[in-house]
Amino acid sequence: MLRSRLSDLCKGGRVPSATPQPTVNALLRTTVSTECFDVPWLSALPKPVGSSTSVAKSCRAMGQAAAPLLMQEGRADPGLFNELRATTDPTLRAMKVTTRSLGGVDEEKRVKERGSVTLDSGLTEVKDDDVIQWRFRNTVIAEINKPADSFTVYDDVPDGRFRDRLKLDDQTGSLTITNTTTEHAGDYERQINSVIKRFRLYVFVYPVLKSVKAGDSVTLDSDLTEVKDDDVIQWRFRNTVIAEINVTADSFTVYDDVPDGRFRDRLKLDNQTGSLTITNTTTEHAGHYETNYMRTYFLLSVHDEVKSVSVTEGDSVALDSGFTKVKDDDWIIWWFGDENILIAGIIKSFNIIAVHDERADGRFRDRLKLDNQTGSLTITNITTEHAGDYGLMIYSAGFSSKAFRVSLYDPVHCCGPTEAVIRLVLSALVGVATVLILVYDIRSRRAERGQAHIHTSGSA
Repeated sequence: MLRSRLSDLCKGGRVPSATPQPTVNALLRTTVSTECFDVPWLSALPKPVGSSTSVAKSCRAMGQAAAPLLMQEGRADPGLFNELRATTDPTLRAMKVTTRSLGGVDEEKRVKERGSVTLDSGLTEVKDDDVIQWRFRNTVIAEINKPADSFTVYDDVPDGRFRDRLKLDDQTGSLTITNTTTEHAGDYERQINSVIKRFRLYVFVYPVLKSVKAGDSVTLDSDLTEVKDDDVIQWRFRNTVIAEINVTADSFTVYDDVPDGRFRDRLKLDNQTGSLTITNTTTEHAGHYETNYMRTYFLLSVHDEVKSVSVTEGDSVALDSGFTKVKDDDWIIWWFGDENILIAGIIKSFNIIAVHDERADGRFRDRLKLDNQTGSLTITNITTEHAGDYGLMIYSAGFSSKAFRVSLYDPVHCCGPTEAVIRLVLSALVGVATVLILVYDIRSRRAERGQAHIHTSGSA
């Protein structure tokens, strides 16, 4: 139904004049093969497959027109709904996840980049007459042929992306993929004799973190030293194209009126490198950015204020996330320093609850504690190396961020010249007040004694 509907739209050439509601994200993260086109809608894949860029753009527009109708049909058709369900997951919409959807699957697997994942054969033991094949996008990558006593991994196909990454369990027939990258995301098939099971693998990519104070500028680097003659570079903000370079067409364009004018007069596109600069940032510009030239993507944090936190050397400091409980579709990322080094994160939908204490030259080793209920971060046994700026990027039905500045308080040598003078004056005032109180007390007692003496004399 999904393919036929898109095929009808493609043949009819009906291209929408306006961008529809956010449900288009469901289709924009799906690859749909029809006789008219084969376009990787997922933004992580760098270049659309098609006869030309214009074909890809037309197909993208047609897909946007089809998405709301497909979602409506999906509510009435359980089969179609199940097919679309993965692509409408809010976590997948918010984060850079690579996958290709080529029909229904029996099981989904999720793994972070450079991690390992096992696709289970469902067997406890391979039998003497079993023939097991593992396929990735219709290419055989591993095989067990028990009658022929053959156990083989084809890790050089289709293009060497699995080289030294496949492990085939000769007892159960399960397949493990190690050191995963976005190239390993997609659909896998396991065939045991005539029985087929389909898996879909999602690979989560950690973002490049950028943090900026509201009002400042930030540059997102394309990683290019020079744009080539046949390059087409697009920058997207939450799946909306905001800038584009098409060298062949001699076109360098910023779309600063989309999605709602928040970028008006704020975008600068470097026509030499393709890098994008956002000026006069506000919290509305926080979120994820991506370009078709990079596998990774950017998360931009824009904060209005920085909370100052002081702590004594050797003690612990807790940085509060503001959550009482992290929900299943929330994610939190903690970073440190001017280079925005990722040090901790929670991505519940990928079962990621991690501290990266080996980063930042290992200064945080065995010192970070991440609360998996609230997402708050504690730094223990703090030293001068841990002083500096910390940031928190939060996605929970929208992007938000926090910034902290941690400084060390030395109770012996804690003060600068100004603070020292203030403390000295305060100490002097306290001393004077103490003396005045003491003098007043002495005079009061003397007066009381004098009155008592007069009273005694009068009585006599």
